[in-house]
Amino acid sequence: VEPLGEGAPECEIKRDQGVVIVNESHPSYEEALRNRWTEVVVLRAVAARFAADVSATAAESYEVLDDILRFAANRSKRRRTGTMEDEPEEVLVEAV
Repeated sequence: VEPLGEGAPECEIKRDQGVVIVNESHPSYEEALRNRWTEVVVLRAVAARFAADVSATAAESYEVLDDILRFAANRSKRRRTGTMEDEPEEVLVEAV
């Protein structure tokens, strides 16, 4: 999480450097801090940026984003209910 400026994108992924930057100056991040839901905003920001970067169309981007958010929700539910024992993680998106 770094300040990139209010006009900068919510998230940047620099694959060549292996870096994901969430813009703490972005209005959505500031709102997340106020409401104490930064984890959700960071997940959505990174997932949306990744989906856009690996997709050729808006429909494909939405499908990738939906898959990521469903995966995260399922993982969170399994953690909360204690059903995470030795279950293999499903692969969301293969390395591009």
